[in-house]
Amino acid sequence: MTLIVFIIYWTAALIRLYSERATTWDFGYYSQILWLINHGHWLAKSTLNGHDALTDAGSWILYPIGWAYSILHSPGILFLQSAALASGIPFLAWWMKKYPVGSIPFWGILCLYSVYPAVLGSALFDWHPDTLAIPAFFYAAWAIETHHTRHFWLSCMLMLLTKVTAALIIIGLAAPWLLRRQWKMALATFLIGVLLAYVEVDVLFPALAGHQMAQWQQYYGWLGPTPLSGIKNLILHPEILLTAAFRHVDILYILLLGAPLAFLPTIWGLIRGGWAWPAWIMVVFNGLSLFSAQMNAFNQYSLPIAPFWFISLILLWRQLPSRPATFLIPWGLAALSVGLWAKEEKPLIWYNKNPTRALVDCLSKIPPGVPVYGQNSTLATVSSRSVVRFLPLPPRPALQLHTVVILNQNVNPANRLTPLSVVNATLRRLKTHPQYWMLIVHQGPIWVFQLKD
Repeated sequence: MTLIVFIIYWTAALIRLYSERATTWDFGYYSQILWLINHGHWLAKSTLNGHDALTDAGSWILYPIGWAYSILHSPGILFLQSAALASGIPFLAWWMKKYPVGSIPFWGILCLYSVYPAVLGSALFDWHPDTLAIPAFFYAAWAIETHHTRHFWLSCMLMLLTKVTAALIIIGLAAPWLLRRQWKMALATFLIGVLLAYVEVDVLFPALAGHQMAQWQQYYGWLGPTPLSGIKNLILHPEILLTAAFRHVDILYILLLGAPLAFLPTIWGLIRGGWAWPAWIMVVFNGLSLFSAQMNAFNQYSLPIAPFWFISLILLWRQLPSRPATFLIPWGLAALSVGLWAKEEKPLIWYNKNPTRALVDCLSKIPPGVPVYGQNSTLATVSSRSVVRFLPLPPRPALQLHTVVILNQNVNPANRLTPLSVVNATLRRLKTHPQYWMLIVHQGPIWVFQLKD
């Protein structure tokens, strides 16, 4: 089943990428960062948004992947992502062999994991280094369950390589140690998690890219520039928590996350095993964000929640009566999960008006290495270069020679990073100045221009 799910994830992700449905903001951003690292730019900075590789996600794992990017390319990083997500299946199988739930629920829970919105959504929505933490999360849970402390600290190190917020998961994992009366490990886990978060956000990131730290405040207004200021804000202004708890978007976020699990394991896991604590810490952190994309149950921000709620689900299942109707519940929840995911993600995943054939043909006409300007829907597969930028186009004197501009008049209404009005205004500007701009190719709604010498 692991192999089947991996193949489905990888195939579907490749189809999304090569049918030009991947977004430049996500896939293009990371593929450019990896390309820059591969070409010796160790403090790589994206030209799409100006963010440094580390200050956007705190993902140190980008460096070994970037070193191998000339071998991996786009299919390779999607391979790694699909394998990491599918790795949850054998880990959950191990838990269900230790705590038997019956053969029908066994396969139902594995199926439910593979179509859980945060997992399935992350598998198909571009590429993110966060997804590579999944085996580390399960590895940490296994280490606690089997009392392998050295393996536990190794798993913590691995998960922290994927994103700075993994420190929150480490803090939450103090709860399972505590409920097992492993007092020293519980205290050490909590303190080390807090220390790691502090060192990364207060020491390492400012030293490497201090000028980018201010951008965090636009996403985490409550947090402030440092972890300590965030804690102080919450203590002095508890209304921040109350306001977030009753926001419509936060309520919907929790409903979409909990519904495929029927909610019960998310509460059960707070008192039995303690596995729900890391998940709820992430729910609260995401729910306090001012960045709307983070309060999405179908993307990588919610992915750390899945392993720990699913372990809680298995432990709860052991307490349910063995009745025929009970055996079918995971399969019904899996169907619900697929329905929720398909309904919420349809506009971006299955947008069917993309002029794929014309776009692929036009992108193939772009010379390698030249700067490229375009839209979120056009740049993902050509982002492995030193300069990739979104419209609007700056004045001509500010552009490098041979700059290419690709325009798609068929704008996806669900993705408005580059409105149609900006596309049409740019097209009029380039068409009315043929002395500066050469039309390379035009097919349907796709236009490609290059700046002349």
